[in-house]
Order: sequence, then structure tokens, then C-alpha cells
Amino acid sequence: MKNNTHFQTMKQIITKFENARAQRKAEKDAILKIEDWAALNAWHEREKSIEYPLSHGQDKAFCAWFESVRDRSSTFEVRDLPWDKDTHDFVETLRTAGIAEFAITDQSTALMRLLHLLAAEGCTMQGLCKVTRNEGVTEYDGILFRT
Repeated sequence: MKNNTHFQTMKQIITKFENARAQRKAEKDAILKIEDWAALNAWHEREKSIEYPLSHGQDKAFCAWFESVRDRSSTFEVRDLPWDKDTHDFVETLRTAGIAEFAITDQSTALMRLLHLLAAEGCTMQGLCKVTRNEGVTEYDGILFRT
């Protein structure tokens, strides 16, 4: 799971974006320091056109991978499901990354609706499961899905 090439590529894209954002913030700080309000307005206008490189669904899938790797989850774990409108991109990202199974440990009030949206995307519920993190130190209730 850790060396998943699709998610590693996404990580590189995000890192590049975040580095560029840090450079733009430094530019803004320099503009503020000299109080060049015209340049600041131009900076804000330029920022409006710069979009995050991933869709919300892709980002949710990436975050699930990142947290699963960081916490050494026993299976690919989804702690925070996407919004309704982002479900398709979320599932497509998992499939593109080769994730065949994932466990939902999210306990949000929207869980029932999202379970049905996942089913509409072709995901199938396998049953209840337990997910351990940090090599078995902690255990969480989950629902296992196949993509």
C-alpha cells in the first residue's frame, strides 16, 4: 500500500503545488511589506485563477491512502467519506490506484446516503470488519467494500 505508484504520483503533484503556493505566499508577504497595493490586487487576481490540482474526490482518496500508510492501517481505511458530488471521482481514483478493497470507519451522519452512493458506483459491501492501526495497537469498527 505504501508504495502505490498512483498515490505516490499524486503526492508529487500535491507537493509541487504546495511548494508553489509557499513561493506565492512569500511574494505576497514581500508585497505587503512594501505596501504596494496595486501589486497586491494583481496578486489576488492571479490567485483566483490558480486551482488545486486534484478534484475533491481525488483528494479524499489521497487523504485516505496517506492516513492508512501513516497509521499502518491493516487495510485501506476511509475515515472521512467524500461529499455526495465527489463520490464518483473518489471511487475512480481508488480503482485507478488498484485499490480492490477498502474499509469505511467514518461514522458521519451521512454514512447511510454514502453507502448507497458507493453501491451506485458499483462498489459492493462485503460485511462488517475491524481495522487496526499502528500495527494492532488500536482497533476500529468498519464496513468492508470492494471497488
